[in-house]
Amino acid sequence: LDEMQRLRDAVHADTSEWIVLSGRRDDDGFFPIALRLSRLAGDTPLMVAAIRDTGEQAQLATALQQEQAVAQRGLGSMGDSAVACDGNRKITSFNPVAEDLTGWRSVEAIGQSIDHVLRMVDPATGRPAVSPLQAALDSNGVAGLPPDSVLLRRDGVRSPIKASGAPVH
Repeated sequence: LDEMQRLRDAVHADTSEWIVLSGRRDDDGFFPIALRLSRLAGDTPLMVAAIRDTGEQAQLATALQQEQAVAQRGLGSMGDSAVACDGNRKITSFNPVAEDLTGWRSVEAIGQSIDHVLRMVDPATGRPAVSPLQAALDSNGVAGLPPDSVLLRRDGVRSPIKASGAPVH
């Protein structure tokens, strides 16, 4: 729909949702705005309009997307496995080397608990090894696995592994 039609629809709608339109500057340039129309209660048909210039917000969102794309390309081109997680230990990034090493595809691993995907075990006992992620978080620094640790891949195969974790603030 064109902007005028969206505005007409908003006038006749019973909801007060924000709609995105373009504002025109004095130099005939355009800038993004968000508009919300709300009907006032009463016998007289009155509306209140709230308008926000979302130009700076749009610029910040674009800059953030560009930075994220650069970071993703960097992680994807590394020769080592690189896995990132959020504060809830859910995987947010998983590069191709991590896919090969763990047997998990990136689309399956992202959103999973890092402890579920990266299962490191003591080769002698088969018990879970101390997670370098947890050790890094506890010490607020770089932490590694004992030298003889193995990764329990998704398919159950055990692979020797050297791993370290570091918090990025």
